[in-house]
Amino acid sequence: MRLDLNEVVLKPGAIYNYEVNEAPGTVPEIELAAPVTGTIAFSNTGDCLVIRGRIKADILLECSRCLRPTIISTLVAVDEAANVEYSGGHGNPTSARLKPIDDEDTLLFEGNTFDLSELLRQLLLMEIPLQPLHAPDCKGICQRCGADLNDGPCDCTDDDDDAPLRWTDLAKLALDAKELKQLDDDEDLNS
Repeated sequence: MRLDLNEVVLKPGAIYNYEVNEAPGTVPEIELAAPVTGTIAFSNTGDCLVIRGRIKADILLECSRCLRPTIISTLVAVDEAANVEYSGGHGNPTSARLKPIDDEDTLLFEGNTFDLSELLRQLLLMEIPLQPLHAPDCKGICQRCGADLNDGPCDCTDDDDDAPLRWTDLAKLALDAKELKQLDDDEDLNS
């Protein structure tokens, strides 16, 4: 969603309040369980455009231990700004242009247009935990059979040391890669 801010940018002292209600699927790279809601105020202080507000989002993720779907609810503060450059003077400007303060803010502004979807993407990506859990006491999955241990114990036993681990084939690949590297190293020495 792109917002045209020409009107508020041209009038020092102007304030524009925007009610955020972005449907799932409108924020790139983020899977939402519900619309993003909140309020954002765009205030022209004369020298800069201050953007402040709060947004609420329910982000749909997978539990890092058992892969169950989980929803992370978050309330995020919005605090951005851009310089306003006038032509024709502050008292009676004939035109005005937003100029991002920081280089990383250039993605948010294109002329006097503000990219709300990009702002939401940036803010929400920062809220995603590195290892999301559906519950703090998630037991994860069995290393041998892959059963979800939150549903109860699996049929594996501690005496099952002979039982093949799920990762055995991956370990073989790692060994094969080491052997190939050793062969390459040996060839380099012989050259």
